[in-house]
Formats: sequence, C-alpha cells, structure tokens
Amino acid sequence: MVAESFAPEISVLAVARRHGVNPNQLYAWRREFRSDGSRAPEAPGPDFAPVVVTLPPSASAVGKAGTIEVVIGGAVVRVEGLVDAAALHQVLDAVRRLA
Repeated sequence: MVAESFAPEISVLAVARRHGVNPNQLYAWRREFRSDGSRAPEAPGPDFAPVVVTLPPSASAVGKAGTIEVVIGGAVVRVEGLVDAAALHQVLDAVRRLA
C-alpha cells in the first residue's frame, strides 16, 4: 500500500479506501517509510506484505476466546470460549430477573 501510494497521479485517500485502511494510518506508514530522510520511495527498502481486512464470521460474536465471569446478586455466570453476544444477553437478563 505504501509503495502504491507513492505512484504518480495516485490519491493516498483512494489507496487507503481501496484497502479498507484509515487514511491517517497510511499517511503514518508513509512518514515512517521516509523517516530517516535518506530513502526515496523508489530506493530499495523493506518488503511489504499485502494486508487483507475481513469481517468477523458473525457480528454478534465476540472475537476473542477467554473467560467471562459475571456476578449478579448471589448468582455467578461463567462463560468460557467464544461467546454469542445475543445469547449471553438473554442469559444475563434471566439471571437478573431471578436475582
């Protein structure tokens, strides 16, 4: 993306949008690339890997596995692994009504 953004007649904003990256992030990467002042964009430099931005499989699922522990009154709800947010919400509502 950085190398592409240095091409003549190319808009940094267009490159950022095409790759799903915030334009400010791309500008920061460009500044970092030129930070030592000795490298021109066409000079040999680091290799760049392609960036792929994907959406999570389910918008209602929490993306990281872990443990959630919620204490409501005397009840303890402990959930491990990936959690469906809608299902957890229903469980917590039921516990709240019982507490």
